[in-house]
Formats: sequence, C-alpha cells, structure tokens
Amino acid sequence: MFVCQYMLSHLIGLCPFQSCSMSSNEESSNSDTSSEGPGMVNLAKAAVVLRRLKGLLAQQSPAVNPPCPIPKLTGAQWMKLTLDEPTKCIDNLRMSCDAFMHLHNMLLSFGLPSTDKCNSVEALGMYVWTCAHQSTSIECKYRF
Repeated sequence: MFVCQYMLSHLIGLCPFQSCSMSSNEESSNSDTSSEGPGMVNLAKAAVVLRRLKGLLAQQSPAVNPPCPIPKLTGAQWMKLTLDEPTKCIDNLRMSCDAFMHLHNMLLSFGLPSTDKCNSVEALGMYVWTCAHQSTSIECKYRF
C-alpha cells in the first residue's frame, strides 16, 4: 500500500509523506482529517487517470505482425543516402564521398558499365562495400 502510494505521489509530483505524517507545528486535532488531505485527493485523481488509461489500452487490439516502419531501400537509394552524408560514407565505404566519386569517374573511362538494373555508382558501391566490410555475397544481396 505504501509503495503504491509513494509511486503515485511521485508520478503526480507530490511529497510522498505529505498525507502520511504531520509536521511538528500541526495540532493533533487535525489527525482525524489527515486521510482526506490534498495528497489523498491528488492520489485519487491519479488513480482515476490511470484507470482510464488502462481502459483505453485494453480497447486496442494487438497487432500480430505489424508492418515494417522502414521501407526497404533500393541499392541506388542507399548509395544516394550514403554519399549525401560524409560520416556515413566513411563508415560504410571506408572512403570519403569525393574519393569514391573520383574512383567512379576514373573507372568510367575504363569501361565501368551501367545497366537498366544497376547503375555504375551502385555497382561500384556494392564492390567497395563488400571489400570494406569483408562481406559475403548474401550480405551484399540483403544490403543492395
């Protein structure tokens, strides 16, 4: 009982001992009304609020398999997000965005292809990411 009263009073910001003890300045004639003090009224209000909250939560049906809040990105979208943030680029590709784009431009002259399924930036990103993280092809498949 006391623990519940302490938790509820802490929840609504009251002193937990406000209704449980009297100060030395109070007269003992007030002791018969101490259970109806402002602390107990606030505790009763908090109990009503918690009961209503419990009722609202009980009305909601649980989701068995909720949809994933983060949609799966394509490889090109992931590369664009990675190249837009310098720290993310260094973390994922182990090189700066400028170094990656410089490497891309150099490899274009050597015949780095773009296809209808995968552009050249995404293809180079797959290769660099796989080498940088010593990943397997299945991990690359999940990433891109």
